[in-house]
Amino acid sequence: MGIASTVTRFVTVGDYHIVVVTVQFTDGRVFEGSSEVTRGSGGGAQASSPVETAETSAYGRALAMAGYYGSGDGLA
Repeated sequence: MGIASTVTRFVTVGDYHIVVVTVQFTDGRVFEGSSEVTRGSGGGAQASSPVETAETSAYGRALAMAGYYGSGDGLA
């Protein structure tokens, strides 16, 4: 079993910018994850690359929904 395809969308809702990632597995299962793009806050990667940080978070959430957790804590 592997990943067949991924789709990344950028959605604007009012003043919010959201990254939505869809992951489809070869067995047909489909999972989505989302994360808000926060500009001008935080430090490190969040401050210098907010879109990339949000995209990485959205992928992590989609994979966690599929049961692939990055940590023992489950979904963030």
